[in-house]
Amino acid sequence: MSDSTSNPPMAQKFGVQKLLRRPGRAQMAHMLPGRDAQFLAELLATEDALQPGPLLYIAASHARMQFMREALGFFAPQAHISCFPAWDCLPYETRSPARAVMAERMGALTAATMAAAVQARRPVILTTAAASVQKLAPRAYLRAQSLRLALGCKRADVLQFLQASGYRRVGWVQARGEYAVRGGLLDVFAAAGAPPLRLDFFGEKLESLRAFALDSQRNQSEQRDPVQLSAAQEVTLTPSLREAFQRSWRRRFGISGQDSALWRGVAAAEEGELEGLEFYMPLCFAQMDSLFAQNK
Repeated sequence: MSDSTSNPPMAQKFGVQKLLRRPGRAQMAHMLPGRDAQFLAELLATEDALQPGPLLYIAASHARMQFMREALGFFAPQAHISCFPAWDCLPYETRSPARAVMAERMGALTAATMAAAVQARRPVILTTAAASVQKLAPRAYLRAQSLRLALGCKRADVLQFLQASGYRRVGWVQARGEYAVRGGLLDVFAAAGAPPLRLDFFGEKLESLRAFALDSQRNQSEQRDPVQLSAAQEVTLTPSLREAFQRSWRRRFGISGQDSALWRGVAAAEEGELEGLEFYMPLCFAQMDSLFAQNK
């Protein structure tokens, strides 16, 4: 049996304490597959890992990001791991990215923005090189795109959040990003993270919060801890965003730009979901952020 003093943990061997004393970016190169996951797991196990903000890992490809997720699940089963994938469509297509992709991205952004507000071990955000350079909505906007579900929440506030955050109202909840209203019950399948939830209201206040099974629709365990809901889309069309888009559009293209199909589509669209709006976020916000800004 080898002596631990002669074979120190990898994190110590590669200078974890030195990295922690110099926060910022660190590059790990020439490591065998899985070794970087073991390194990150030992980094998260150190006492100094209780730093504000998440730990950001940039993978070379989507496949490598998924591999890291599985490997970290083995080496650090208690870690809070989120993936931030790139959009699955080409720029300026007439369709939005898949709802599953946007939901996963919003779950990671919620974890990033909420990390500094809670005293817990820092979460891990796994992303790719392509996804890390994409521009995002401002932090203030994204921070408002989440809701903390806890006993005592008002029914009207929950419904308003779901309608404004890209959730789809259905008769029976079957997929992420859906909700159903059934009398005093409200079924919600969070866009990311949380299991399907059944909210039981007494009047206007949330009285109980339970998980339920999608196949049988039967109640399961009671959720005693608050649950953080993230938005199902990165941006939804609101009156203020519509006005900001039209103002920016006129500034760039003048009155003649109002003859375009995009202008007419934004002007005629109802509030909520608008296909392809994500590509025109720079026209909706005065300033855009990046994943690195969310990670601060």
